[in-house]
Amino acid sequence: MKNLAGKVSHLLIAGLLVIAGCSGKGDPGANGSPGDKGAKGNNGASGDAGPLGQQGNNGNNGNNGNNGDAGVSTAPLNLIITNSLTGAAVSGAKITLAPAAAGALTTDSSGKISATLPFGDYTLTIAATGYTTATQDAEVAAGTTDALTVKLVPTTNVYVNAGTNVTGLAPGATVSLTGTATPLDGSTGATYSWAQTSGPTAALVDATTVSPS
Repeated sequence: MKNLAGKVSHLLIAGLLVIAGCSGKGDPGANGSPGDKGAKGNNGASGDAGPLGQQGNNGNNGNNGNNGDAGVSTAPLNLIITNSLTGAAVSGAKITLAPAAAGALTTDSSGKISATLPFGDYTLTIAATGYTTATQDAEVAAGTTDALTVKLVPTTNVYVNAGTNVTGLAPGATVSLTGTATPLDGSTGATYSWAQTSGPTAALVDATTVSPS
């Protein structure tokens, strides 16, 4: 019995030791590896629109613009250019103005021209082929609508032109000429007579016609 009691007491002591050993804390284990990243979350829902902001204040008034240029009063200048010997209209006459309120003006087939000009006094210079150049003062003002007639004096009774020069031909070549004769004195039934005035001697054929050679 003593031996059995002794074995039991040893077992009790051994069991107590085992229980006592289990109640102690062990050393902390090593940190585990980081886990993988989680999947990307879904986009959040759109938020509701915010309320409209208040209307801003009106801006300041802009500065006044500069004054415009003063207006210009105008009136027509009507001209009739005629032949002083016959009273016939002179077409193609050139009129220049001083001061230069417009470009050169040209009469039509009836010798007339009309232009709108600023009020003022002008000096007109009128020139036409076969006539003496003339000057004429004219006033442009309110109510001055009547035509001003200017008579040009012919430089000769008949204005003659031998035609365009012919150059670059070899000696001995035949040259055709065409002349013009414009009566400025009212005469009619013109006759022609050509004559050489300079250069090597040439033979004139049909020298009493308008187109000799």
